[in-house]
Amino acid sequence: MMRAALTMPAALVAAFVLTAPWRIDGRDIGRLSPCLAVAGLLAALTLLPREWRRAWGEAFRSPDVRISQRALACASAAVAIFFGLVLADRWRALSLSAWDTTLFFDHPIAATGTRGLLYCRSTGASYLGTHASWVLLGFLPCYAVAASPLWLLAAEALALSAGTALGFLVFRRLLGDDPSAALLAAAFVLNPYTARTVQYGFHPEAFYPAAVFLLWLGLLDARPAFLGAGTVLALSVKEDSLVVLLGFALGAAIFERRYRAAAAVAGAAIAVFLVSTRIVMPHASGAGPDRPWYASYWASWGDSTPAVARAMLGHPGRMARAVAASGAPDLFVPLLLLPLAGPEGLVPALPALLPYAAADYRPLREFALYYAMPLSPFLFVAAACGLRRLGRGIATRRLAAIAVLCASALVGAGYTWRRPHPARLDLPAVFHAIGDRPVCIQGSLYPRAGYAESRRVLESARPPSPEEAILLCPGTDPYPYSARDLDAFEAGLTADPRYVREMRPGGLVLFTPRR
Repeated sequence: MMRAALTMPAALVAAFVLTAPWRIDGRDIGRLSPCLAVAGLLAALTLLPREWRRAWGEAFRSPDVRISQRALACASAAVAIFFGLVLADRWRALSLSAWDTTLFFDHPIAATGTRGLLYCRSTGASYLGTHASWVLLGFLPCYAVAASPLWLLAAEALALSAGTALGFLVFRRLLGDDPSAALLAAAFVLNPYTARTVQYGFHPEAFYPAAVFLLWLGLLDARPAFLGAGTVLALSVKEDSLVVLLGFALGAAIFERRYRAAAAVAGAAIAVFLVSTRIVMPHASGAGPDRPWYASYWASWGDSTPAVARAMLGHPGRMARAVAASGAPDLFVPLLLLPLAGPEGLVPALPALLPYAAADYRPLREFALYYAMPLSPFLFVAAACGLRRLGRGIATRRLAAIAVLCASALVGAGYTWRRPHPARLDLPAVFHAIGDRPVCIQGSLYPRAGYAESRRVLESARPPSPEEAILLCPGTDPYPYSARDLDAFEAGLTADPRYVREMRPGGLVLFTPRR
C-alpha cells in the first residue's frame, strides 16, 4: 500500500528529471525544487486516511528496515545517472563555460602528450603550477583513447555518486538505522552546495566527498585500507587537502582516540603539502613557495602564507567577525543547524571552514561554485552525529532526517534544467568552415571547439588581433563579460568596417576580418 502511495510522487520527479524544462502557461518550469515540493505534498496526502496513518506510523517505528547491497548499488547508479543528466543538460544548453572545465582541465590533459605535462595555454605553464591536482593524471589513459571533455563530466557524476554511497555507509554506521542514513544521503544529493558544484562543471573538488567519507568509514570501522585510500584520494585533489586532512586527524584524535591513525594522516598531509607547495608548484609556475598566485585571496591578512596564518590565529575577534559576515552560516541552514550538535564532525571542518570564510575573495568566503565540497561531507557527518544525539528513538531520527531532506531540497537555488540550444548542432559545420584560421570563440562555445592551437577563448584581458575571426552566440553565457558588455562588444564589431558579419544557423554570429 505504501509503495503504491509513493509511486505517483516518484514518477512525477522521474518524469521531470527526464523531460524538464516543462512549459506551463507559456513559461518554462526548470527548477527541480517546485517539483519536489509537489511530490512531497502528494506523499503527505497519503497520511489523511486513518489506516494509512497507522501504516506509516508502524513503518516509522519498525527497526527491521534494511537496505541491501544490491539496493545500494542500484541507488548509486540512479544517483550517477541523475548527476550525468544534469551535466548533459548543461552541455546541450551551452551552459558550461570554458572556465574552468575546458581551460584548466580538458585542454591541459589533452596537451600532455604534445606540449608538456598538463600544459595550460592560459598560463603558459603546467597546471601543476596553479594547483597540485594529481588526480588529473588519472585521465591521461582516457584522453589517449579519445580526447574529450565528456570524460571529465562523466567522472564528476561518478565521483559524487560514489561519495553519496560512501556517505550512506557512514551515516548508517553512526545512526544504526538504514532509512535515516538513506534520507541523509538523499539530502546530500539535493543539497544546494552539491547542486552548485555539479552545475558549475568539472572541478577536482568533486572527489572530496568520496575521500572524506572513505576516511570516516575507515575510522569508524577500523579499516586501515579505507583510511589509506581516503588519504591518497584527498591528497590527489589539491594542495588544500592539507586543511581537510589535518581537520580529520584532529577529530580522530580528540573524539575517537585514534592517535596513530591521526598521526599517519596528518603526517602524509604535511609531507605532500610541503612537496607540492615548496617544490612542484614553484618549479611549474616560477613563483616563490611563500607567495602562490592565490595568496591575494587573503591579502588583507598578510603577504605570505605564514603571515596569514599568524594573523588569523592572533586576531580571534576579527576572525569571528569575518566568519559571521561570510557564507559560512548559510552552510548550516539546509541541515537545520544539526551540525552544531555534532562536534565530532564540526570540529574537523574548522581548519578549512575558518580560513575559507575569512578570505577576501568573495566566491570563496561565500562558498559559491565548488568551494563547499571540502566542508560538506564533514558537515553531513556532524549532522548525523547531532541527529544521533538529539533523536533518541528511531521514529524521531527518521522524521528529523526527512526534515533535513526537505530543507536541502527546497532551500537555495538547487538544480535547474534548461532547453537544449540549437547552436550546438550547427557548431561542427561552423568550425569546419573556419578551418585553421585563427578565431576567438565565446566562452560558452569554446568547450566544443576542439584542441586546435588556432582557436582560443574570447576574453576581455586579451582582445582579438586584426587577423582573428570572432564567433559569438548571443543569449548564452557571456562570461567573462557581462551580458550588457558582450552586447556592446557585438554592436561595436557590427559597426566596424574591418569585419564582415555573418549570421549562422542556431543564432551563431561570425565576424570575419575583411581581406
